[in-house]
Amino acid sequence: MSRPGNGLLPAPPKQETYVLIAQNIMVAYDAHKSMASSMLYPIADRESPEVPKEDLLKMEEDAAKIIRKLNPALTNINPIFVPEFPLGSSLDDVSSAERSLAEICLNAGGGTDAADANSWFYVLFGFAATLDVPGSGPVNLLIYRGTATRREALVDITGWGSNEACMLPTTQSTQEKYGKVQSTLFSFYKDAWKFGLGTPLSKSTANAVKNVINSSPSLTPWFAGAHSLGGAALNLAILDILAAKMLTTSEILPLTFGGLVVGDTDFKKAYEATSTNSVRIVNMCDFVPAFCDIFQQDGPTVYAQVGTPMGFVWQNGETWKNHSMKDIYLRMVATSDYFKLISMFPKAFPVGM
Repeated sequence: MSRPGNGLLPAPPKQETYVLIAQNIMVAYDAHKSMASSMLYPIADRESPEVPKEDLLKMEEDAAKIIRKLNPALTNINPIFVPEFPLGSSLDDVSSAERSLAEICLNAGGGTDAADANSWFYVLFGFAATLDVPGSGPVNLLIYRGTATRREALVDITGWGSNEACMLPTTQSTQEKYGKVQSTLFSFYKDAWKFGLGTPLSKSTANAVKNVINSSPSLTPWFAGAHSLGGAALNLAILDILAAKMLTTSEILPLTFGGLVVGDTDFKKAYEATSTNSVRIVNMCDFVPAFCDIFQQDGPTVYAQVGTPMGFVWQNGETWKNHSMKDIYLRMVATSDYFKLISMFPKAFPVGM
């Protein structure tokens, strides 16, 4: 099992590291589906935007039980949530075309969106936890899933070309600028579209990571992983965590699969100067990482992917299937003969990839 070390990436992680991360991304997907199909956690339709503490505890307990059932080897499980609202319930600027495309994105990704159309609600987006790896020892995990709701699908396809300063850390009043990032993606992570309802993804992540740090032995290495929309959010989270000095770059290895691009070239420079261990894997037939080129309004592309680029070619016969975490990315890293085909990208490659 390869581990982060000394702030450098001497070689790509070993196969078992990719598999471990990919399997737990699927745990996050499956846990979300289980929660969305059986229970909802509304955070609006109240006089106060604050959720009663007992409701939050129940939500966290339910999520932790589901995650533990899906992967019994996990301990110290801290679920990570994001506040969302259904399409059309709170925003009047959602066009019918955008709504239709979001529906296609959701269906293609196998997402589950069972929310009441008139209320905000919490959605399980991932978790932080500890895993004891046989023969290697404990590692801590930070995991995000990808798109699984209509609101998240809209986040994927809107806002390209609209950017704002990436001010971090989000948890502190004293902040620094880390280039510019796509506004919709940043708001999804930072403050849930500036509505001020519920605990945003940034704070939920920070709380989960702190809890795991405080509950695990010192110097326990971290692996972070995400897919699709989660890849963009994880890039923000990693930089946020490092900017807040919660962890150092030598302590955490971030790995994304088919992730969305999130920032400009200045963001890329700031990110790669801060997180020197990041790796991204992209199926060159997966067009989701290129959404910045597909949906951007007039003007040149300003976005740049981050991390050491690793890729492969797998055409599955249907466009959306090329993005599947379960059927493409997990199979690619879990099958030894396929894994050998993953290689570093040439530097001159399309921005989205």
